[in-house]
Amino acid sequence: MYVGRSNASAPTNFFTYDMVGGAAWGNGTAIGTVDANTGSGPRDLNALAYNPRDNYLYAPKRVFVEHPDSPAQRVGIYRLGKNAAGQVQPVPMSPSASGVDAVKHTIPVAGLPDGALGAAASFDRVGNYFMVNGATSDVYLIQNLHQATPDGGAVLAEKLERLKETTVPDGFEAVTPGHVAGQRAITDFAVSPQESTSAQTVLYGMGDKVTAGWYLHRYRIDLATKKVYVSRKLIAGMDAATGYMASTAFRRDGKLFLYSADGKVYEVDADPASATKWTVIGTVMNAVAANASDGASCMTSIDATNDGSSTAPFATMANGIDEEFPTSILNNDKAYLQPIALSGPGQNATVTPDSWKPAGGGAAPAAGGITLDHATGKFTVQKDTTPGTYTYEYQICVSPEVTPAGAACDKAEVVIKVTEEPIWAVEDDFGTVGPSATPLAPSVVANDKVAGVQAVVTGASPNAKVKADTWKKLNGPASDLSFDYATGQVTVPVGTLPGDYEYRYLLCTTATPEKCDPAEVTLKVVVVDAVDNNFGEVSAGTTAMALTPSIYGNDTVNGAAADASNAALKPNSWSLVSAPAGGSLTLDDATGVVTVPANAPAGDYTYSYEICAQPGNKPCDTAQVKLKVKSSAPAVPVVKAEDNAFGEVVAGSSTTSVFANDTVDGALAVFTGPGKNAELKAGSWKAGAGNPAGGKLTLNADGTVSVPADAPAGDYTYTYEICAHPAGTPCDAATVTLKVKPAPILALDNHLGSIAAGSNTVSIFANDLINGVPMQAGVNAKLKPGSWKKLSGPAGGDLSLKEDGTVVVPPGTPAGAYEYSYEICVFPGGAPCAVAKVTLTVTAAGLVGAGVTPVPVGAPWALLLAALGIVGLGRRFTGRKSA
Repeated sequence: MYVGRSNASAPTNFFTYDMVGGAAWGNGTAIGTVDANTGSGPRDLNALAYNPRDNYLYAPKRVFVEHPDSPAQRVGIYRLGKNAAGQVQPVPMSPSASGVDAVKHTIPVAGLPDGALGAAASFDRVGNYFMVNGATSDVYLIQNLHQATPDGGAVLAEKLERLKETTVPDGFEAVTPGHVAGQRAITDFAVSPQESTSAQTVLYGMGDKVTAGWYLHRYRIDLATKKVYVSRKLIAGMDAATGYMASTAFRRDGKLFLYSADGKVYEVDADPASATKWTVIGTVMNAVAANASDGASCMTSIDATNDGSSTAPFATMANGIDEEFPTSILNNDKAYLQPIALSGPGQNATVTPDSWKPAGGGAAPAAGGITLDHATGKFTVQKDTTPGTYTYEYQICVSPEVTPAGAACDKAEVVIKVTEEPIWAVEDDFGTVGPSATPLAPSVVANDKVAGVQAVVTGASPNAKVKADTWKKLNGPASDLSFDYATGQVTVPVGTLPGDYEYRYLLCTTATPEKCDPAEVTLKVVVVDAVDNNFGEVSAGTTAMALTPSIYGNDTVNGAAADASNAALKPNSWSLVSAPAGGSLTLDDATGVVTVPANAPAGDYTYSYEICAQPGNKPCDTAQVKLKVKSSAPAVPVVKAEDNAFGEVVAGSSTTSVFANDTVDGALAVFTGPGKNAELKAGSWKAGAGNPAGGKLTLNADGTVSVPADAPAGDYTYTYEICAHPAGTPCDAATVTLKVKPAPILALDNHLGSIAAGSNTVSIFANDLINGVPMQAGVNAKLKPGSWKKLSGPAGGDLSLKEDGTVVVPPGTPAGAYEYSYEICVFPGGAPCAVAKVTLTVTAAGLVGAGVTPVPVGAPWALLLAALGIVGLGRRFTGRKSA
């Protein structure tokens, strides 16, 4: 341990102590003095720590002062080495800096507050420098000080967040970090080699004595998050100590030494696994009083322990093959009191290259050799290595590397005995197998050796044989496994009982003198029986059909029903053997249910599947599933013609389609186009018996019902029938009901035939209706003024229409065919209106037309004939439609 002591603000004297203990440590061995006078502030150093990465001591002024060249930085941290005389001497780290010589010897520090007090410090194995600011109890981290170079600039001190410990060690209590003015919780601390890793650093430290006694503080630092977790424990047995704890240091064996200001040195067991952990052990030792002092320990530790001896070798290995010993020679070695880790985030050691060699300059084997895998610490005895007992040595060093090289390394020896192996029969474990006429592979001699080479029991030049009558059952059910002595193959006959079997055989050399070696063969017989399933005939349907029972229902494992606890379908084993073109079946792997898809092609289907015992997925057995899909009769469509009640329908109009609510198999009935699924049954549109006389309604192709303009008013009933297309069957009938309501106004065309020039026609209003009753000009309707229009006829021929509806054909009217239109309107009101046409043929004067009388106007009998003619014409033109 290194100790720096000073009386108040005076130069610091450095000493070393051998930490082997003793009744009196005394003054220690002086190794020099350092004066940190910068012209201001204390002259002594504090926060002393040893850096294993570069073999230097580091310490700042007890109170940091402002750097003369950069006010944001502080002076400073000393790097302390030894001169040729073995005395401590500062290394110039800022030779270009202005100011006093002390500034030139220090590394500038950024990140510290004014008045920062270096109360305690320690390095971990990586080279992290942890320092406590005694003025605030804050913890700071400075990284990679070993990489600092002269005039390399300032290093950064990062303040770490202090938290209450979340994982409290046995016997400790979590405390909320804080600072009490005038009281120093930590005046020195040291890194625990046993608890620190590359991911976390654990420090233990003490400060001032408090009323309760001396508290040992534990600082666990998470290096990834840079957070400090704090806990503490009261240490008994230190009541004699006064003042504060000047130095805290770990010895390489993990013992913790506490050096109080009054010169008492206490040894504390810091092994968390020890029965005396966290107690003062041994005798309290005496040193000198230390008013202002600090300490640092070389916490690197490496321990390589010998393996074996000449009378009890670490390993005895045969030389028949290249064989690696399964146990690492590093298993009993330690780095930083921890098991050796050669790689990964937790690496703490390395095996020194070329350090593996015969110990003490001894001889290596004359033939073959023994090699070491530096990555694992396991050695290999090579085939044909000369038999004998060999002692090898190796060296391990701490990681990361320290300075000087080899300063933290240790050597150990390993004793290995190599024997000759003329014949070597190796145990065989075939695992889980099933009965079969086929022998198991490979042969039991496939892994056996004779004089280091493969044992051969067949062919022209065998070097081994299985001794006759040596295949013996050691354990197993009441069945026998067969063995072929010529090949070394084992057969599990069909019918073998399930269970665990153990046999032994004896392998011997063919050369004399005969040498033999026994080996055991073990295996577990599991009987899996997958049984064929034939579902017979099934009908293809329009929907998928799941078959019952499960195909696993008749399968067994060791005689018990196959289920999820003892068997499983081999992945992808559901395989098509044969099926009609386009046909396939599906299998639910978990349930064993086979499904025939909708509209499956007719024909014979065969599939195979394989189930395997569980756990382990072996052995397995295959079975087949067969069925015949037969074509099902075509489904009979469901035709539904729905009734329609249209209510009142005005004469001269049409209804909506009666097909709009009709369906075929639930789909809308379609009577035309590519989606046609229905057709109207010919002759099925039939009138009901009670329809109004003379009324006739028409069913159109689109399903609409046309009501003639002159249809008698009243209630109508019709029926119709639709059928499935294309079969034309089945069919379904529906009823259509409606009430015909007369049109408000109906003008009907008049075809008057031949009319002689100079005569008048009958009234063209005679067949026009107003609300279903004959029109009476001027009473219920009137001719719309200007509506009498010539549509066609000879030039110069103009006919006129009178208010009473008669057409006047003036004398001299050119003969020929005439067509006129006219419009009548309801009276009174003038609306609605209706248009009709009038056609007639004018003949020469003197010819009698169908619509005139040749008798003198006004004669009584002539008037009678005229009246009769009007009645006849009215009957003649009744029912004619308007355009």
